[in-house]
Amino acid sequence: MQEHNSILKEKKNNLPPVIQNKIDELETLIQKYPNKIPTTVVAKFLGMDIECLRRGIEQGSIPFALGCNNDKYGNRYTYVSTTTFYLWYIAPLIK
Repeated sequence: MQEHNSILKEKKNNLPPVIQNKIDELETLIQKYPNKIPTTVVAKFLGMDIECLRRGIEQGSIPFALGCNNDKYGNRYTYVSTTTFYLWYIAPLIK
């Protein structure tokens, strides 16, 4: 695990500062929300409209989240796993 962290840090340090800051922001999010990240927080982090993100989750086009829209009662459900979101975001760094 420690070797993985040092490789990730090395790759992160070779990125532009704006991207490094975004990864630091992500690390803060996973500390604050270790199991599930609220959809509103994910939308803000990604710079997306919350309704657009929810719709994408409901349609199954967002790879890091699950959700549904129960039309009969108007109930909506979205779930963003912290682990899945983190791994999706950093995947290009660990390849």
